[in-house]
Amino acid sequence: MDLTKEYIKQADCPEIQEGKVHDGVGGTWVSDEVILCTYGDVGSYYYVHDTIATRKCPQCGHEEEHIESTHSIWLPRQDELQAMYLKTLSVDEQESSNVMVVMLDDFRDWVLNDCTGLEWSYGKRVSMEQLWLAFLMRDKHNKVWVNDKWVMEGK
Repeated sequence: MDLTKEYIKQADCPEIQEGKVHDGVGGTWVSDEVILCTYGDVGSYYYVHDTIATRKCPQCGHEEEHIESTHSIWLPRQDELQAMYLKTLSVDEQESSNVMVVMLDDFRDWVLNDCTGLEWSYGKRVSMEQLWLAFLMRDKHNKVWVNDKWVMEGK
């Protein structure tokens, strides 16, 4: 599972985050900022960032820190990105017995012929989550990752 800062930035976009809110209940912290929430057999990863503010008591002047706001970002696993892609296929494609082959053919064609969506440089390593996210964003939303943000391709 990719927990890098780059993947966190890439996953923090409306196309991916729609309807994915960490409710703040339960979970196992896998790092200082990432929590694994398990619902049944499925685990979802969230990057959680608290904004800390200082409050000053008007009577005594004592200052104390408190959490002003919490921002969580859902970090989809490779299988979750693939499931999102499958939902975008036509009903006929979804009902096909070869639906996984259709998806993998589309992914293979993108990797071998195009592979746009990430800022590539020679020797740069990316995770499978980053590859599938870039494929999903490029194929379904016509967006590519440029200068730390998703932009419409060609702009």
